[in-house]
Amino acid sequence: MNKAFKLDTGNDSLHSIGGIFLGGQVLQQSEIDDEFNTDHKANHIFQDLDIFKSQVGLLIQGRERFTDISQFRENEVFMKSLGLNKVPSEERLRQRLEIMSSEHEVHLKSANTNLLKKQCIGNISKGGMNFIPLDMDVSPMDNSGSHKENVSWTYKNHDGFSPMFAYLGTEGFMLNNELRPGSQHAQKGMPEFLDDSFTMIKKLKLKHPVLLRLDSAHDAEVNFGHLPDDQYFLIKRNLRKESKEQ
Repeated sequence: MNKAFKLDTGNDSLHSIGGIFLGGQVLQQSEIDDEFNTDHKANHIFQDLDIFKSQVGLLIQGRERFTDISQFRENEVFMKSLGLNKVPSEERLRQRLEIMSSEHEVHLKSANTNLLKKQCIGNISKGGMNFIPLDMDVSPMDNSGSHKENVSWTYKNHDGFSPMFAYLGTEGFMLNNELRPGSQHAQKGMPEFLDDSFTMIKKLKLKHPVLLRLDSAHDAEVNFGHLPDDQYFLIKRNLRKESKEQ
């Protein structure tokens, strides 16, 4: 036995998920409780916010199965870190997420905006001007062998989803995202995604103009009508039938 260590018994409760406390602090900074405050349901043991926080608690640990929630129903660290009085069962978590109102998306995006307002967002200097980069792109997920709804063949040659992401600043803070079927073309729904993202940008009241950067999949005339006049953009040219000389 290594005599450098003295082993003793005690009553301390040991947990391997102590890092979840940081996740709880991020949720607190997003003011998510205030955003959901108007959706209190007196006849529900678990409010929609409780269901949402429980699911977030699983995801930030890299857990995607509903069955994993059973491990944390009596876990004091899990509950206190996320501000929960109780943790739902697997069945309740699954059912409530399936029927949860799509209107909550507004609350989640508002909470994300609250969080970004508290960050120092990095900028780049080009041509004597300062810009805050805003990068948007599709990032296909590999869900091969999955039977989830809307999983389909992606341009990466595997089955999965093709979500759209919008990252802000030199740090790459996630501003916005949209889950999409794997076979959906990147440009489909792009005008609406631009409108939604720039609405969030406006609320942030950034110190510098945004420089939107898109690849050639978004070289479409329809997009230009959805770019604010006070912002800047770089879109890679898609030559299609044009020659390089043209």
